[in-house]
Amino acid sequence: MSHGLKNKLIYATIFFFFAVIFEMITFLYTDGVVFAKYVGLDIAVLTFYSAIIIISVHDKAAISLSLIMLALQILISYTNVNLLKITGEVFSWDMLKIIGEAFTATGEGITITFSYLLVTLPLYALAIFIYVSYFKKYKNRDYRFSIGKFSAYTLITTLLLCFSLGMYQLSVISIQRTVDNTDKNNTSINDSFIFNTFFIKQEALKKFGTYGYYFLSSFNFKASIPESELEKQYSKYTKEHDTNDFTGVSEGNNVILMLFETGDIASINKDLTPNLYSLVSDSLYLSSFYAKDQTNISEAKFLFGSYPVSNTLNGAYTSNDYPFTLPNMYKTLYPDSQVVSFHGNDGEFYKRNEAHLRYGFDYHVDMQDAKIGPFDSWITPDSVFFDACLSTGSNTTTYNLIPEDTSKRFFSYVASFVTHGPFYSSPGQDRTKEFTPYREQILEYVNEGNDIITLFGEKIDINDEKAMTYLCGAMDFDIAIGKMMNDLREKDLLKKTTIMVLSDHYAYYNDLAKSFRGIESDYETRLYNVPGFIYDEKIIGRLNRNKSIWSKYQISYKTFSDTYKTTLLCMDKFSVNFDATPTILNLLGYKYNEADYLGNDMLSKEESFIISRWGGIFNNKCYTTDGFTILNLQAFQQTEETGLLPAGYSYDEYYRDLLIVDDFRKKCSEFVNKYTFINNLYETNYYSNHKLITF
Repeated sequence: MSHGLKNKLIYATIFFFFAVIFEMITFLYTDGVVFAKYVGLDIAVLTFYSAIIIISVHDKAAISLSLIMLALQILISYTNVNLLKITGEVFSWDMLKIIGEAFTATGEGITITFSYLLVTLPLYALAIFIYVSYFKKYKNRDYRFSIGKFSAYTLITTLLLCFSLGMYQLSVISIQRTVDNTDKNNTSINDSFIFNTFFIKQEALKKFGTYGYYFLSSFNFKASIPESELEKQYSKYTKEHDTNDFTGVSEGNNVILMLFETGDIASINKDLTPNLYSLVSDSLYLSSFYAKDQTNISEAKFLFGSYPVSNTLNGAYTSNDYPFTLPNMYKTLYPDSQVVSFHGNDGEFYKRNEAHLRYGFDYHVDMQDAKIGPFDSWITPDSVFFDACLSTGSNTTTYNLIPEDTSKRFFSYVASFVTHGPFYSSPGQDRTKEFTPYREQILEYVNEGNDIITLFGEKIDINDEKAMTYLCGAMDFDIAIGKMMNDLREKDLLKKTTIMVLSDHYAYYNDLAKSFRGIESDYETRLYNVPGFIYDEKIIGRLNRNKSIWSKYQISYKTFSDTYKTTLLCMDKFSVNFDATPTILNLLGYKYNEADYLGNDMLSKEESFIISRWGGIFNNKCYTTDGFTILNLQAFQQTEETGLLPAGYSYDEYYRDLLIVDDFRKKCSEFVNKYTFINNLYETNYYSNHKLITF
């Protein structure tokens, strides 16, 4: 063996050794285990990189490549350790398209874990020391070509690549064997699904390892679906949406769809947020509305009724046609209407100024268009932005949220902003000054002997800076709601306007929702129960005239445990962000094709599921990450695994849960099958050469 080849083998071995050590440390930090479930994929990719190191021309190139790969591994793993702590997700390549937004949205006021670096950086320094020491002592000086050297390099490299390919194939076989042995209910959310889609990224990382996940997800190994097969699938799912008691009840209405940023039930308070409280009281409250998606994804799900498996709609699929989106459908129903989106941030944030035009909006109004700012923090007060967008306010925008011409129908999508986290002030991001009046009002309210009790009966501790900051934001949002409702009232538009307000996600910043709810586990589904409601006088009128249909739609009056024992008209059917567009279309009387949407009409008998990129597939009863293991029903799961009932858990309770779980697994699998189909529509740009089917 030549001196040069021996050196390359040693360099590759050092790389392999430290990469495995770093991987073990990462998994101990993130999952409490030593290796990924299918560690063979990790080994396959590490062996592949080792082969590349060996064929590097010079020793310096081999060492540099090794150290760069190890540094990149540490950087990505360190990012994952913190992302898993903050949002429950992991880094993925599509994040690079929104990296600036991600840092702005989650980088301020968030506690970062540095201990990972305290462990890995000294080891990285040791790796550098070993490389440099060996290089100085045994540096190869003979780079002349010879047939013998070439043959030896070729043989070693070929053996490593064959081993790498073999480990890859064995891992694929192992994945399928695991699915065949454990997937008793033929659920689609299994290891094979995750391997083929990398959809639930944190699960993919846990199962395939850092090198396995990031290498394989960098390439599109999925075979494109034949057009004939896609047509067959589309025909299978094509179905005219069944009419119900609310089909067309709001026909001809204007529509305001509002994304309530980080909406939490703590924001609904009769004394502190009277406008919001009044609006909720006059609405149909969606008491089982759940959300667990980052803002830009929730926003798109509201407007599309679906979402692709990978990438983001803000930055990808830019050439796709989207005739089925809510803004496009509203213009189809009412061609002369105003269809505009509003958000009080910079229009380039999440590329809304470009993306929303592709979604079907005629214009996007942002803080620049409103001629407001800058502010003490990057978060614009909703009270200021709404005022700029209303003709009864400062009226500085190109388009008003509610047009001055009251004869002109409109669809306005507006995303609130001021309740955005993080809920700590930090250098350059001071939220104290703008919130001073609200803080004083809250302190005065509490000093008068009042407790702040949420609808769920939880007492808010205003000594908690996070809670205080959130409540201040909610009070500013309340002023914005008041301005909007007054504008509608003055223009006599309340009777012919449908207002749907939905939270984009739970208050995950600084674990605020867990603090409010007293929850520690991410698997408790009530953590994700967030505000959602529909204000529509025609809906309320129909319900008041026909109370016999209430039970059919799980509608009833419900008294909550807040300070005021608030009673709201509630619909208790489980609903999610996917359902917004189908619901509004049904209310407007449009008989849509169910093949075009993943979500369901909230007023239909069908229910959707939450499938979040932050992890978790769930409804309000069951939470899983694989479609089979039920993580929130611990006694049931223990019985399934051991065959023994834990103490305090009866056979009757087990069989009750078994019926719930079996139904969940079956319907969840069907939902994921349709999700896979919907993703194929995005991947193939299906609507570029297919028209929507109308009934």
